[in-house]
Amino acid sequence: MPLIHAADLLDHARNMGYRVPAFELTNLDHIVPIVEAAEHTATPVILIFSAESGRSFTPALAAAVAAARETAIPVVIEARTSSDSDVVAGAIRGGANSILLSQAADTPPEQVETAIQLASASGVPLFVSCDTSTSTHYRDYRRLPASHKTAYAEAERGLVESSGNGRAAQALAACRPWLEVEHLIVYNVKDGCDVRFVEKMMAHGRTVLSAIPGVRRVFTGRALRRDDRYQYCWLVRFANPAVVASYRDHPDHVAFANTQFRPVAADRISIDFESAE
Repeated sequence: MPLIHAADLLDHARNMGYRVPAFELTNLDHIVPIVEAAEHTATPVILIFSAESGRSFTPALAAAVAAARETAIPVVIEARTSSDSDVVAGAIRGGANSILLSQAADTPPEQVETAIQLASASGVPLFVSCDTSTSTHYRDYRRLPASHKTAYAEAERGLVESSGNGRAAQALAACRPWLEVEHLIVYNVKDGCDVRFVEKMMAHGRTVLSAIPGVRRVFTGRALRRDDRYQYCWLVRFANPAVVASYRDHPDHVAFANTQFRPVAADRISIDFESAE
């Protein structure tokens, strides 16, 4: 999976003296043509989504992640947003592995700090648009015309013109892969626990744990066969390995685990798996 760390890619661009093509996506149909053009020109690419309050960009992020998984070209999926912490959290949950903060002059400093802390807890790099270091100077911003009919040709032309043209192999070798983590718990409940009570506990846990920074999905389940060694499971998807520690220590997780999960859980096994793609 060629999703890579944004900070690594921009550091590589700075060290090698080029700018990474960064396409601002205004049309969902542009994702595949851009990625295909990047493959043809062997060019690393940043896909930028504008994330705004009240607007759902999850389908676009999901489409970008799916396209990135099918290519050998290094890709960064970046959400450009205000300092609204809910929007930042939604972008990370949806699949963004980089945040570009558009900071208005009148934005309260504490609001920006909250967004920075949220991204940090999620292990996702956050850049501020007014910063002239790695946030904007090493991006080559481009926008395709609204029509998707000429998207491939326009994307290819922009990539060929870019100083990042042909840098894919170098960038891929220099950058860490971006890997999600699946936090797995299989367990049994103590004798006498009512099934309905366990289901209520799991439902509450899905709500509480899904809101923790860096958590992308919470699945709870029960074994199909009643004679299996373990009867229940949690499968929690983290944005990346950095979330393992921040999730473990988050007060909402600690409170839920201590007051609701552990009192009913008997024997259990917990393992963190990273993607092997």
